[in-house]
Amino acid sequence: MRRVRRAAGSVLVTVLGGLLLVGAITFAAVFTVTLDALSARSAADGARVDAALEGALNVAAAELAALVAPPMLPRSIGPWPALGIEARVRMSAAGADGVLLEAELPGTARRAALVVMLEPELTAVWRP
Repeated sequence: MRRVRRAAGSVLVTVLGGLLLVGAITFAAVFTVTLDALSARSAADGARVDAALEGALNVAAAELAALVAPPMLPRSIGPWPALGIEARVRMSAAGADGVLLEAELPGTARRAALVVMLEPELTAVWRP
């Protein structure tokens, strides 16, 4: 009976294969963590933008309600740095007694809108 000896190079191939496997697993783990971090950052940025737009619409509606006479439209108001709101709001006529408020945050493509009626009191009538 003959014994077949392993070639000396097979140990090297086995070690390199093991290192390749460990490297692939490490890469997959790091890639997954990176995607999770990017997803969390994107969600946080989206929430920040939504809050800024919502705040701008609310402040603009409050300023509109505080006016004694109806404002000259169209007009633009904002930002409000003292309140931490960087968004600007455009006001334009929407029907006879309605005002369309459109908020946009510089540096983003996101917008928010709100239609309010002025009489008999300020009332939100449409929000997409």
